[in-house]
Amino acid sequence: MRQRNVTAAFDLRLLGAFAASARGRSVALRTRKDRALLAYLALSEGRRHNRGRLAELLWSDVEGDPRQSLRQSLMGISQAGVALDTTRDDVRLDPSLLTVDALEVRGLLASDAIPSLERVIALYHGPLLDDLGPIAAAFDDWLTIERERLAAALVDAQRRLLDLYAAAGTPQRAIAAASRLVAGDPYREEARCELMLLYAECGHAQAAIAQYEAYAALLRKELGAEPGETAKEIHRLLLEGHAPARRARARGLPARAPAAAAVNEFLKTSALVLEQMPDCVVVTDLEGHIVGWNQHARSNFGYEKREVLGRKPSFLYGPGADFTVSAELMRKAVRYGRWSGVLRLYNKDGSSRLHKRTMMPLRDANGRVVGVFGVTRPLTRPVPGL
Repeated sequence: MRQRNVTAAFDLRLLGAFAASARGRSVALRTRKDRALLAYLALSEGRRHNRGRLAELLWSDVEGDPRQSLRQSLMGISQAGVALDTTRDDVRLDPSLLTVDALEVRGLLASDAIPSLERVIALYHGPLLDDLGPIAAAFDDWLTIERERLAAALVDAQRRLLDLYAAAGTPQRAIAAASRLVAGDPYREEARCELMLLYAECGHAQAAIAQYEAYAALLRKELGAEPGETAKEIHRLLLEGHAPARRARARGLPARAPAAAAVNEFLKTSALVLEQMPDCVVVTDLEGHIVGWNQHARSNFGYEKREVLGRKPSFLYGPGADFTVSAELMRKAVRYGRWSGVLRLYNKDGSSRLHKRTMMPLRDANGRVVGVFGVTRPLTRPVPGL
């Protein structure tokens, strides 16, 4: 027999710190797992969830009966005034009876209207469930994926908003958008260049020069690197008293792409240094050929270094995969200064797991991009439903 608990509309804030309210009054949930379960159900947008899978998702790492823990948590959520649609086998949260900031952001991201994208920025108060803390391995992996998706969507919204402001002839608003991108990732060279050009367009040459100098100092201190050629050229023009024009952003990899057989000494040396990192590290040249593969990559994926050197990493993306996916991620890493996300990667034995992967360009002493390196962390266990 289906059980239905009817209640007033609920407001759920999941971006940043968790908050729930009904009719303007704050609502408290008993435990962190109650909050985690409510968030998971709310973000499912009305889908039904098997009780056994929900119990495994949140209580597989604790003693006792996971399904009994689930029942207690559902009772706590219901007593807090949240409408639940439950049966003996599954659970559903009616999306028409609550508002969720993260779901509103998802809907707004489909728009290219300035008010919609401004609303996205206003709603994003921080990473999804930022104050929740560890819950259970499978749930934590799911949360990592959702956080990455929303964080990447926020960056995309900020870029689109920047372009829309500039196209509308409002460079001051575009400066604010570019400043948010820089604040979110100080190493994002494209955003630094955009900000310098926008300052110059508004007649603030000294502010543009100050941006370059701050960026160059950051790279030297933290990475021992120099800004790229585009940033250097903008800086040179500014020092000469010119106002460089803002142009459409480049989308491809730099033209310079040495073959694997002729990788220069700098790239070889850098690969050897990066291989000492206590993480799973893969280094490629700009054609995508693997030039660095450390022992953690061997342990994680099952391939010896001699098996992969000179190959393109298509084999990590599944049977029959081509270089398209890897090439696109390389382009993003070079274009934006870093790419980070969650991918399903395949081992030599044919098994697969979700991995958190971060890729960054590798620059030589002159600031030229000569390769890309990726740091990969396998997520702890499969995520139900993915």
